[in-house]
Amino acid sequence: MPEETVTLKLIYDKLSGHDQQFETISAKLSGHDQQFEAISAKLSGHGQQFEAISTKLSAHDQQFANTANYLLNLRESVQEEFAQVNERFKAMDTGIEKLNGDLESLEQEYHMITVALKRIEGAIQAATAPAELEAIKGRLTQVEDRLLALESR
Repeated sequence: MPEETVTLKLIYDKLSGHDQQFETISAKLSGHDQQFEAISAKLSGHGQQFEAISTKLSAHDQQFANTANYLLNLRESVQEEFAQVNERFKAMDTGIEKLNGDLESLEQEYHMITVALKRIEGAIQAATAPAELEAIKGRLTQVEDRLLALESR
C-alpha cells in the first residue's frame, strides 16, 4: 500500500471536519445548557415553595407545643381536682360512719326506753294505789319527754 502523503490541505480538511463536529457538539451542549437553566429555574421555584412550607410547619410546630403545654397543665389541674374530690369523699365517709354510730346509739337507747316503758306499763297495771299511779304517770311523762327529745335529734 502506498503511503499517503500528508499535505496541508489534508490537515486543513481534517481540522475543518473536527471544527464542524465541535460546533455540532457545542450546539447540543448549548441546548443542554438551556434545559439545565430551565430545570434550575424550576428547582429555584420549588426551593421557595419548600421554604414557605417550612415556615408554615414551624408555625404548626409552635401551635402543637402550645397545645401540648395546655394539655399538660389541664391534666395537672384535673388530677388536683380529683385529689380534692377524693378528700371530700373521705370526709363524707367519716361523717357517715359517725352518723351511723350515733344512729346505733339512738336505736339502743330507744330499745332500752321501750323496754323500760313496757316494764312501767306492767307495773302500772299491777299497781293498786292511786298515789303510786300518779308517781308513775309523772315518771312516764318524763320518759316520754326524753323519748321525744331523742327522736327530735
